Amino acid sequence: RTLGFCALALGIAIGRTIWSLDPDGELYIGSISRTFYPEPRPDSRISYLISELIAHGKGPYSPEATALYSPYNFSSRGPLGGLAAAPIVFMGGGKPPIENPEMPFAPFDEQGFMAFRLATMTYCVTVLLSLWELVRKVAGMNAARFVIVLGAATPFLFDELVFTWPKLLAASMVLLGALAIIERRAFLSGLFVGIGYLMHPSALLALSAIGLL
Repeated sequence: RTLGFCALALGIAIGRTIWSLDPDGELYIGSISRTFYPEPRPDSRISYLISELIAHGKGPYSPEATALYSPYNFSSRGPLGGLAAAPIVFMGGGKPPIENPEMPFAPFDEQGFMAFRLATMTYCVTVLLSLWELVRKVAGMNAARFVIVLGAATPFLFDELVFTWPKLLAASMVLLGALAIIERRAFLSGLFVGIGYLMHPSALLALSAIGLL
């Protein structure tokens, strides 16, 4: 049942990225890296840029990388999400150019951005699995079922899924860190939070709560 809810959430998110009304103020509107958000946040394609650097053998602080990440840099966001998605981009036949991904939108593009999007969304939906396991351990099976339904029905979840950044994947790692603390495995908990931090810096905020536990 839990996997079913995860698949349902993922399917809805994929559907929204294939067909979506253009919201006013959407960034990169009409391009493959469109954000589906009515606000100017460019983070949605930062993880994809790692695939471009790998494809062309460029370093994270090379002139090409500096130009791509401007006004940020490679260290502004955790690299693991992009590294995890890169093999899916290449296996899908994607050929990322060493430039910003702004070709006209298509459900499946030759630059591999949709493959990157699908990989990132699939990784991020694991936050529901981590949430399930944590609540099941703390409050039992019935509470875990309820919280999965609640989580899968949260609009914020879909917003974060379609935005193609690894914030929910970082949250998934943090939840596993909390689970490890409850199981009295402190080293494993720190390892999970550390991995989450390398997905997205927001995971660092969870250290205070896990520290209290």
